[in-house]
Amino acid sequence: YYYCQKDPSSVAYNMPQFSKLKGSLDVDKLRASLKEVCKKNSILRTRFIFEDDQVYQTISDDVNIEMEYIKCDNTDLKFEIDNFIKPFDLSNSPLFRVKLIEIKNDEYIFAFDVHHIISDGISMSNLCMELSNYYNGLKDNDSIVFQYIDYCEWLNCLDTTEALGFWKKTFKDTVP
Repeated sequence: YYYCQKDPSSVAYNMPQFSKLKGSLDVDKLRASLKEVCKKNSILRTRFIFEDDQVYQTISDDVNIEMEYIKCDNTDLKFEIDNFIKPFDLSNSPLFRVKLIEIKNDEYIFAFDVHHIISDGISMSNLCMELSNYYNGLKDNDSIVFQYIDYCEWLNCLDTTEALGFWKKTFKDTVP
């Protein structure tokens, strides 16, 4: 968070992913599937605010995610991809963006960029699989019982006194 505030133009924590899709694609169905994934995963509705010298995570009930859809030929593809990756404003959700680029009939580039503050490689894989499941009408999307917010709440309830004592003793004289 602090690094992003120090350099708001940085894309160092962006995690772009590009997938080539072939075959017939229902763009409206893909948009609807994306909205379902956002509804289910609170981390996709998250933003961060700085207030009273503290950073707070806030979760919106709803987020307006728009999947941009364009048609372009291969000559404009590099331009479209390069301009897709932009800095995120961590105080405004969503902290991800999606773009579908039709490069020829039944051939697309699905571009997905997410800020690392809300995701990691495994999470990206899970989100893409969940999006695919929604799009294909699979009903196993209830398999994720816990979300990241559940983990954070559990972590905040732990008594870390013993661990803190260990690390203070370990680094009492010198810090590596």
